[in-house]
Amino acid sequence: MTRISVGDASLTNILARQGADLRAQVQRASVEVTTGRPADIAKALRGDVVPLLAIDSSLARLAAFKTTATDAAVQTAAQQTALKGISALAAGITTTLLGARDFPTPAQVNSVAADASARLSSVMGLLNTQASGRAVFSGTDTD
Repeated sequence: MTRISVGDASLTNILARQGADLRAQVQRASVEVTTGRPADIAKALRGDVVPLLAIDSSLARLAAFKTTATDAAVQTAAQQTALKGISALAAGITTTLLGARDFPTPAQVNSVAADASARLSSVMGLLNTQASGRAVFSGTDTD
């Protein structure tokens, strides 16, 4: 049997290449151990990336749900604030309006009517409240 020998220069190159390859493998393995994630995810999953894509899809859907929930929270907080204001305006005038029929002078009735008109204008302003550029009591479909 004949033996094929490799020259000294070739052997040095072969060993340098193998040493670089081993250092790269050690580096990759240490990163995988440190992070807990494989360097080549597709190889680790044996080419079946469907579960990974399903997780990505679920994360995107959950992010959309979070955005929608945050938007709904802002809208409902603005609605609640407006409704509290309307309730306070209504509570302040109800007994006065109920007793207005017993007022002896038209000036008193006109004064109460002017107060009621101002409160109604304030209520209309509260009903037109906007949050994030949208009216909070509108019927617009926001999808």
